[in-house]
Amino acid sequence: MSRESGISIVLLLVFLSASVLSITVAQSRQYHLDQEWVKIWIDQDGSIDLFYNISITLDSGDNINFIKVAQPQGDFTIGNATDQYGNLLSTSDASSGSDYKVQVNLNAPLMAGQTIWFTVTTNVAKMIYEDNQTNVGMQFTPTWWPEATVNDLRVSIVLPTGVAQNQIATSVNWDNVLFEDGRLAVFWERTDLAPNQQYDFGVSFPKEYVQVYVGAGRVHNLNTGFNYMTIQEAINANETLDGHTIHVDAGTYNMVYTLINKSVSLLGEGRENTTIVGTFHYPAASPIFHVTSNNVTISGFTLMDGATGVLTTANYTYIMNCNISNNGYGIYSGAWNNIISNNIIFGNNWGIDLDPLGWPKTNGTQIYGNTIENNQRGCQILDSHGNSIFNNNFLNNTIQALSPTDTNEWGGNYWSDYNGTGDTPYIIDANNVDPYPLTTQYVISEFPSFLVAPLFMVATLLAILIYNRRILTRAL
Repeated sequence: MSRESGISIVLLLVFLSASVLSITVAQSRQYHLDQEWVKIWIDQDGSIDLFYNISITLDSGDNINFIKVAQPQGDFTIGNATDQYGNLLSTSDASSGSDYKVQVNLNAPLMAGQTIWFTVTTNVAKMIYEDNQTNVGMQFTPTWWPEATVNDLRVSIVLPTGVAQNQIATSVNWDNVLFEDGRLAVFWERTDLAPNQQYDFGVSFPKEYVQVYVGAGRVHNLNTGFNYMTIQEAINANETLDGHTIHVDAGTYNMVYTLINKSVSLLGEGRENTTIVGTFHYPAASPIFHVTSNNVTISGFTLMDGATGVLTTANYTYIMNCNISNNGYGIYSGAWNNIISNNIIFGNNWGIDLDPLGWPKTNGTQIYGNTIENNQRGCQILDSHGNSIFNNNFLNNTIQALSPTDTNEWGGNYWSDYNGTGDTPYIIDANNVDPYPLTTQYVISEFPSFLVAPLFMVATLLAILIYNRRILTRAL
């Protein structure tokens, strides 16, 4: 089969972009995908050729004039786009920031009851990454749709010349292996996808079959020595066990959602160096990190532009040394005995929100040593009591803090709207006061990531002892 007649589907590199193939959608518009196919050729120079074939039916609502096709990263070149009638369609680079897309303009508006299919080709550079000492590979997540079902999803990856079937490994079992122009191709098919349903696919093969590739995977399990392309891949690996430490190299990573369902320590190279960019608007409810396992540590990241920076529904979650900014919720905790320390929490709708999420009232969370600044609500505590909030800087939040339903322990915080001299309390609400507000900002430092795990418990105990001693001394 030639490349011109091949099939295709939008496929995304998870590490670089959990991107969305999108159209401009009115709230009342209903549509579905009859097919979403991609064929990917791995080239010797480490790039990939993508040939997309997308069929979409508008069931009702406003006309569709163009479709934006997501690209796995920003270094891409647009080829041709044509529809089923042979019309050459105009295209343009519609990327914005780290959101990489090709806009395909339809030859005529797609009206309700009509179906259009079109193809578009791109070449994307720097897509093959080192897996380990002997192999390279690529890891992808096919595009998912927030409002539409997909009848038929197909993924085909054509490997470099010479790669044999016994030399490849895949992230999930393939449905078939084929040959195209003498080259091995791995094929997967999924049907009847629900809105937002996602699948991951990846392939690994010996380095000798490509001339150029990007260096070793940037996510490392320090206990096993294995390297991974994405944080989610590292967590999901069978070799990753409770108690392991996962290190993420410096750089910017575009991710919609990562599920942390093992008791691991997740360490970046410092909040100034390791940045995770989420997607606030799509899907609307996805946190960047979702913690569902007890005893998880997250340290050394910037988490930005997500619906939520960190959502934890597990106990003993330690969130420290992070910059959490421009999210809907910075940190949303719905569990017990968590620690939020030494973070910069800036420009979120809610900075910190403690709320049991329908569970019985939570308690025991400690919030200390944070700068909580320019959020609409700095720290909100609902149906949660027995929490300690001390030695934080509350700076210019629209609402600095509130805990309308329960009493919590506040002390030694700096409040930008406090006009006293430290000998009068700062009134939070009818149930809560900071009896000993600071008159100058608390100085916050950042531990190097490699010291987090061994020093964390010591630092926590010292902070609690200092706080209790201060309260006891002033009370006397």
